[in-house]
Amino acid sequence: MTQRPEILELSDTEMVSGMVRARIAIQGERARALVTEWNLLEEKSVEDLQSEMREAIVLWSGWVGEREPSGVFPLSPKTWSPDAWAELVESCARMSGGEAGSIWFRPHARHVLSDAQRCRTLMKEWKAAGGEATPFRMLMEPAALMTPSMLGAAADHVARAIEAVADMPELLAGILVSDIALVERSDEPEPATKPVAFGRGAIGHDTFVEGVHLAGGWPGGVPLVRTADARDVEDLFAK
Repeated sequence: MTQRPEILELSDTEMVSGMVRARIAIQGERARALVTEWNLLEEKSVEDLQSEMREAIVLWSGWVGEREPSGVFPLSPKTWSPDAWAELVESCARMSGGEAGSIWFRPHARHVLSDAQRCRTLMKEWKAAGGEATPFRMLMEPAALMTPSMLGAAADHVARAIEAVADMPELLAGILVSDIALVERSDEPEPATKPVAFGRGAIGHDTFVEGVHLAGGWPGGVPLVRTADARDVEDLFAK
């Protein structure tokens, strides 16, 4: 066995002040973060929420278009445009008054932060611009960074997502283990994806575990974040 990581669990979703949220808790008790469904490219009052919360806030980095009730995000090239990137950087500057690491971004293949490299780029640009205490961390979710065309080499992509940030521990708030289900689309060249519990989708338990092992094992000191219905997560840090 490698060293057992701290395990955080996403609690049940609830409505608070008209906003969907859930808490990440250690052993189901101590609250660590407030998970929102906000689109950062549209939501302009994150700072107000920051001033009221003691926990970190988990945000999507933003997308262009309407998200479907099923959980499928729109596919729009505008999401990866220079304008969208500039708006993300501006949002980081607006939120920089909080404590270091008080914002956790949750990257997604159809969002501004669409892969691990873009996450690294944001961190490097922030430091190069003279940013002091970095206000953000990444809640990396390897499954969410995957597209259907990547499933043939899913274990390799899981490994790359972990390896790409493992050498920047200051970037990581944790790694969220999950899976994806495919959603057929008549208006897109390939199926879309939506999140499902770890081991219950197109990636599968064994393939994800293989990817972690290809990356050299679970990164030391990085919390493992799971949903309540995830099973057999201990296999991710067992030799």
